[in-house]
Amino acid sequence: MLAAIAVLALLGVMITVGSNLATKSLNKSMYISNSALLGDTLNKAIIDVLRFSTPGDATESGTNVRFTCDTYGVINGYFEINENGLLDLNYGKAKIHDNDGNTVVKSPELIVNIGTYAGLKVKDLSIRYDTESKTYSGAYTIMSEELDLEKNCDFTVKPFDIKYQQGLIIDDDGNID
Repeated sequence: MLAAIAVLALLGVMITVGSNLATKSLNKSMYISNSALLGDTLNKAIIDVLRFSTPGDATESGTNVRFTCDTYGVINGYFEINENGLLDLNYGKAKIHDNDGNTVVKSPELIVNIGTYAGLKVKDLSIRYDTESKTYSGAYTIMSEELDLEKNCDFTVKPFDIKYQQGLIIDDDGNID
């Protein structure tokens, strides 16, 4: 009788330990998948904006270079991580008309839908512009506070030469050749 109770207790412990290990394994697997998807999505969104941009003022916002992008209505703006660990596009000096017809500075907006984050957060964003190679390069970290896991992501993009867009050739003074 005592042996039967011991066997049942041991079996219960094994089931509990096995369930906990399976849950941890599933959560880690989900993090790996979701962080890869989020990294790809953020990279594409950042690159899409920077591809059509020109470097902004020499001043920087933290570790992020400022840029101007007519396609997205950004004037000397930058990317930033908001207080919730989500990536925003700060439009810089860009202005819009509010509902009352007043001209106001455009508020930062999420660069991708909040559902894309799947409970993950972004930290340590850094974007630089290399004047010699005329490329933007950046890095950031995707993290899960719950699992104490991190994934480092990076990107490099060379913007289109806006002097030759739409078949026009524009000299350094802004004149059409």
